[in-house]
Amino acid sequence: MQNEQGEFDLRHKDCLVYVPKQMLTLEGTQADIILVRPQADVSANMQQSHLRIAENGVAYRYSIDAKHSKLEGLQSDAAGEVQVSIQANESNLGLYQH
Repeated sequence: MQNEQGEFDLRHKDCLVYVPKQMLTLEGTQADIILVRPQADVSANMQQSHLRIAENGVAYRYSIDAKHSKLEGLQSDAAGEVQVSIQANESNLGLYQH
Protein backbone atom coordinates (compact mmCIF):
# COMPACT_ATOMS: atom_id res chain seq x y z
CA MET A 1 0.00 0.00 0.00
CA GLN A 2 1.16 3.57 -0.68
CA ASN A 3 1.52 5.95 2.26
CA GLU A 4 1.51 9.75 2.45
CA GLN A 5 5.25 10.03 1.66
CA GLY A 6 4.90 8.19 -1.66
CA GLU A 7 6.36 4.98 -0.26
CA PHE A 8 4.99 1.57 -1.14
CA ASP A 9 4.97 -1.03 1.64
CA LEU A 10 4.37 -4.44 0.09
CA ARG A 11 4.01 -7.44 2.37
CA HIS A 12 3.18 -11.01 1.39
CA LYS A 13 2.11 -9.91 -2.10
CA ASP A 14 2.73 -10.66 -5.77
CA CYS A 15 2.96 -7.31 -7.55
CA LEU A 16 3.63 -5.93 -11.00
CA VAL A 17 4.65 -2.29 -10.44
CA TYR A 18 4.64 0.30 -13.21
CA VAL A 19 6.80 2.95 -11.60
CA PRO A 20 5.53 6.55 -11.76
CA LYS A 21 7.78 9.24 -13.23
CA GLN A 22 8.82 10.35 -9.76
CA MET A 23 11.16 8.89 -7.16
CA LEU A 24 9.76 5.76 -5.59
CA THR A 25 10.55 4.01 -2.31
CA LEU A 26 9.62 0.33 -1.95
CA GLU A 27 9.56 -1.70 1.25
CA GLY A 28 9.10 -5.37 0.43
CA THR A 29 8.69 -8.15 2.97
CA GLN A 30 8.07 -11.68 1.68
CA ALA A 31 6.85 -10.18 -1.59
CA ASP A 32 7.35 -11.03 -5.27
CA ILE A 33 7.75 -7.72 -7.10
CA ILE A 34 8.37 -6.93 -10.76
CA LEU A 35 9.37 -3.35 -11.61
CA VAL A 36 8.56 -2.47 -15.20
CA ARG A 37 11.02 0.00 -16.78
CA PRO A 38 11.50 2.51 -13.95
CA GLN A 39 11.70 6.08 -15.31
CA ALA A 40 12.74 7.78 -12.05
CA ASP A 41 15.04 6.83 -9.19
CA VAL A 42 13.97 3.86 -7.08
CA SER A 43 14.99 2.96 -3.55
CA ALA A 44 14.07 -0.57 -2.47
CA ASN A 45 14.44 -2.31 0.88
CA MET A 46 13.75 -6.02 0.41
CA GLN A 47 13.42 -8.64 3.17
CA GLN A 48 12.94 -12.29 2.16
CA SER A 49 11.58 -11.11 -1.18
CA HIS A 50 11.98 -11.60 -4.91
CA LEU A 51 12.60 -8.40 -6.90
CA ARG A 52 12.85 -8.53 -10.69
CA ILE A 53 13.36 -5.57 -12.99
CA ALA A 54 12.09 -5.42 -16.58
CA GLU A 55 14.66 -3.06 -18.09
CA ASN A 56 13.22 -3.20 -21.64
CA GLY A 57 16.51 -2.04 -23.18
CA VAL A 58 17.12 0.83 -20.72
CA ALA A 59 20.44 1.10 -18.85
CA TYR A 60 20.31 1.73 -15.09
CA ARG A 61 22.82 2.68 -12.41
CA TYR A 62 22.48 0.05 -9.70
CA SER A 63 23.63 0.43 -6.11
CA ILE A 64 23.09 -2.90 -4.36
CA ASP A 65 23.83 -3.98 -0.80
CA ALA A 66 22.72 -7.60 -0.58
CA LYS A 67 23.19 -9.85 2.45
CA HIS A 68 22.44 -13.56 2.19
CA SER A 69 20.82 -12.85 -1.17
CA LYS A 70 21.05 -14.11 -4.74
CA LEU A 71 21.84 -11.59 -7.50
CA GLU A 72 21.47 -12.47 -11.19
CA GLY A 73 21.80 -10.41 -14.35
CA LEU A 74 21.66 -6.85 -13.03
CA GLN A 75 24.47 -4.86 -14.67
CA SER A 76 25.09 -1.29 -13.59
CA ASP A 77 25.80 1.28 -16.31
CA ALA A 78 27.55 4.50 -15.22
CA ALA A 79 25.79 6.33 -18.07
CA GLY A 80 22.32 5.29 -16.88
CA GLU A 81 20.02 8.20 -16.07
CA VAL A 82 17.99 6.35 -13.44
CA GLN A 83 19.49 5.16 -10.12
CA VAL A 84 18.11 1.95 -8.59
CA SER A 85 19.28 1.52 -4.98
CA ILE A 86 18.56 -1.82 -3.34
CA GLN A 87 19.09 -2.98 0.23
CA ALA A 88 18.37 -6.71 0.36
CA ASN A 89 18.40 -9.38 3.03
CA GLU A 90 17.63 -13.03 2.21
CA SER A 91 16.21 -12.00 -1.18
CA ASN A 92 16.49 -12.85 -4.87
CA LEU A 93 17.33 -9.96 -7.21
CA GLY A 94 17.47 -10.12 -10.99
CA LEU A 95 16.19 -9.23 -14.40
CA TYR A 96 12.62 -10.03 -15.35
CA GLN A 97 12.59 -12.80 -17.95
CA HIS A 98 9.37 -13.83 -19.66
